[in-house]
Amino acid sequence: MILDICTPKEFAKAHLENAINLNFLSRAFKSQLNALDKGKTYFVYCKVGGRSKLAQKQMKKMGFKKVYNIVGGTLLWEEEGLAFASGLEGPSKFALCPVFMSIILVKKVRKLLQSEYRSLFTGGETAGQLKTS
Repeated sequence: MILDICTPKEFAKAHLENAINLNFLSRAFKSQLNALDKGKTYFVYCKVGGRSKLAQKQMKKMGFKKVYNIVGGTLLWEEEGLAFASGLEGPSKFALCPVFMSIILVKKVRKLLQSEYRSLFTGGETAGQLKTS
C-alpha cells in the first residue's frame, strides 16, 4: 500500500498512482494510521522525504513491521522522470515542506555551532568576526 502523507493541496498536484493521502500535519493522522492493518507492507512518501521519514518512525513505534520510506519524495520522483497519477502537473519546486525546512535549519545551525564560527554564537574572543578567507 502506498501512503502519500503530503497535504491535500500537495496531493492534488502530484501523487503516485493508487496512493492514499493521509495528511501528516493533520490532527487525525495518528487515528488514521490506527485504522490501517499493521500486518501489511507500506511505502510512505511526501514531497522531499522529511515528513515521510518521521511518519515511518511513528508507524514503527505503533507496531507496523513493514514500512518503507521513498527517499527524495515527489521532487526526486519527478527529477528521475518517473510518472505520477495521470493528469497531474507534478510538485512545485518552490513550495518546500515546512517540516523538512525546519529540520534542515536545525541541522545547519548545529553544524555552524560546531564549526570555527561558533564564537559568533557563544560570545568567545572573536565574537562578531567573520573569517574572510
